[in-house]
Amino acid sequence: MVKTTRKLIKLLFTAHYFIFHHMRLTGMENLPRSGGYILALNHTSLMDAFTCLVMMPDDVRFMAKKELFENRIIAWFARGGGGFPVDREGSDLSALREASSILKDGHPLVIFPEGHRYKDGAIHELKPGCAMLAMMTGCPVVPGHIHTKYRPFQSVRINIGAPFIIERARGAGMLETGTQLIRDKMEAL
Repeated sequence: MVKTTRKLIKLLFTAHYFIFHHMRLTGMENLPRSGGYILALNHTSLMDAFTCLVMMPDDVRFMAKKELFENRIIAWFARGGGGFPVDREGSDLSALREASSILKDGHPLVIFPEGHRYKDGAIHELKPGCAMLAMMTGCPVVPGHIHTKYRPFQSVRINIGAPFIIERARGAGMLETGTQLIRDKMEAL
């Protein structure tokens, strides 16, 4: 049932992009062909997750704010597309365990580390969860930058950078350093 729902949602959004947008993807060769990895993207619109669903492998999963799951229709699309809820305030250990399990099972995981949508396309301050997850699992982070406003008949442009590993380190500032590295790589795109 989940695979059928996912295929239906992917088909609907693929048709949407075919009709209303031209997808311009650069750096797709940087996505690892196997194993778990984190695709860290800026967040401009609710459409971002569905853009990733169209362009990514079928087993991609998404971390999405828990508030999306309060509306039954949006929750159906979110869950059907591979999303699971995260509480953005504080530490959500259940979401962290789910994300870690997804990565350890060899699936890609999309995270919008800004934790909020910003329509200007700039990279804003990131929450440390993405860096923490990368350090915990040892999975590579693939930086990405979405350059679009999702207006009808305009291009959706996404740049994907080379994967990198955030080394586990001890001591004060390790999360801040890892988070800043992710932000720097996203901004460079």
